[in-house]
Amino acid sequence: MSPVHVTAYLTAAILVQSGSDPDIHTTRQTLTISELPYDARLVTFLPDHQVELKHGDNTHVLPLNDLISWGSYTDQDRQPHVYLRDGSVLTAEIMRITSTQVSLYSRIFTEVQIPRPLIRAIVFVPRAHALARDRFRKQILSYNSKLDTVHFTNGDTLRGAYVATSNPRSANLTDHIGFQAERRRTPFSIPLQRLNALIFRSQTQRDLRAETKQQTPPRLSLGFADGSLIHIDAIMSNQTQVQLHVNRELILSAATPTFHRELTQLQTHTPRVTFVSDLKPSSYRHIPFLRQSWPQGTDENALGGRLRYAGAVHAKGIGMHSASRITYQIDRKFRWFQAELAIDQAAANRGSVVFRVFLQRDEKWAATYKSPVIRGTTRPLAIKLEVAGADAIALLVEFADQGDERDYANWLNARLSN
Repeated sequence: MSPVHVTAYLTAAILVQSGSDPDIHTTRQTLTISELPYDARLVTFLPDHQVELKHGDNTHVLPLNDLISWGSYTDQDRQPHVYLRDGSVLTAEIMRITSTQVSLYSRIFTEVQIPRPLIRAIVFVPRAHALARDRFRKQILSYNSKLDTVHFTNGDTLRGAYVATSNPRSANLTDHIGFQAERRRTPFSIPLQRLNALIFRSQTQRDLRAETKQQTPPRLSLGFADGSLIHIDAIMSNQTQVQLHVNRELILSAATPTFHRELTQLQTHTPRVTFVSDLKPSSYRHIPFLRQSWPQGTDENALGGRLRYAGAVHAKGIGMHSASRITYQIDRKFRWFQAELAIDQAAANRGSVVFRVFLQRDEKWAATYKSPVIRGTTRPLAIKLEVAGADAIALLVEFADQGDERDYANWLNARLSN
């Protein structure tokens, strides 16, 4: 079966027949459409968009449309990051960069050749601090320029064009790149040890049109222990090898035991759930404790970094500071509101808040939920509230016992469903 055919059928083509040691399948937190979070082992993928999970002594089959996520994802700062244009990131050593492709070595996928037009950026030296890493990632994903940009380790940047170097074909490793600076006629060589990152120019309209015709929305996102996060259309496997179909031009292969050992997260993009962060707020207000005003974070914390708790990165949710309120129109479309309430990792175990939920029915607001005091050391608190018949929902975060000191509150995976 061709990659094109497999991608067209997406994850219906999943079948993992793992002959590996079952002990490598770790028990991890599982989020589903209807239940509160529970711990389960991901036993195997099944045909017809299903997974087999083991919860305690019970094994059950769950349709992928009923699954939100299994496990968690943690990024890393120890190896280079290669960002693809779909937002995926591979953590791997850079072996060779040419005019047509980038060769990598990954501990999961071993030697990988990626067509260079698929690559958005290469970060040779990831930031050590999580918030700095998040902000630079945001800069990469929003980069829109007709020029390439190099970021040096000393903080300088230079715009221009990447130029393939004349390394001999026998060379196994790239230790420098060619670059032609803006308004400079002659390319010059830059040692990789001086580079922090290389961000490639935005794609042309022609490239974008071609990519749009080829791509469909990814059905799964897979997180790995090395810090890789891959968005895929399909996965194929047998007892010895797993193939991840990223798109028509890129298929990643891993040994089946390695895949299961390194997989830490499976996140679906099920149409059965609506994340609150995908809705447009009807209002937002923050009342400063002194002078500083805090914005609302959409899939970000109040500082503008990714939503984090205990090292894990959460892709979806709302970040707010204490003394904040945000409202959404939900127009009686949903029955349930669910979220996991926590203080962001950036608070460094400090901060203390109370989460509250109000619902509007027939133009009247009513208090629906009030959490206990949530502190920086409190584990995420899962809530499930009935919102049937509600026209609007308001999420509030209030001070607790320490004023507003590091009150970086997160509504993790805040979602609506029926």
